[in-house]
Amino acid sequence: MEREENGVLRAQNERLLKENMLMKEILENAKCLACWGLSIEDVEKHKQSLQQLKLENALLKEFQLNKKKKIIALLQEKDPGALLEFTIVAEMEREENDVLHAKNERLLKENMLMKETLENAKCLACWGLSLEDVEKHKHSLQQLKLENAKLKYKSSYLIDEASKLAKRYMEQPMSQPDELQLDLLP
Repeated sequence: MEREENGVLRAQNERLLKENMLMKEILENAKCLACWGLSIEDVEKHKQSLQQLKLENALLKEFQLNKKKKIIALLQEKDPGALLEFTIVAEMEREENDVLHAKNERLLKENMLMKETLENAKCLACWGLSLEDVEKHKHSLQQLKLENAKLKYKSSYLIDEASKLAKRYMEQPMSQPDELQLDLLP
């Protein structure tokens, strides 16, 4: 029974080690959890690998359940030699289990610490926004640039018209205010 748990713990420790190495790399490269500096394809690959890990986890749980059933069947046979061997193996696996639990706990704490660090860091590329928010931000930035260009065009047009108007009235002789005709726009 401990053997299956040890196998599960080993698999979990291996997964945590990989995840921790990935997070260390992310921290070193100053990328955030929201975008990781990845393309959409890379994010999809990450989601697929996460689904694969979940599937492996489900398979390990099923394997563990089958092993428990086999052990129960062995104990029901009441073979003294098998029971003694089982007891010795169980004790050894229990010790290994304790070591693996300690390592697992350490890795989980390290993992949580790195996740917290990453969550609190702000990415210069996306400002810690979700991919959807990044796309909205890009769209609104494009809209603002377009509006800015329109306003610049209008202001240059108005400046040109104002300078034409000033030039026209500077060339005309001074007349009384009631005689002035102000055509600001053609």
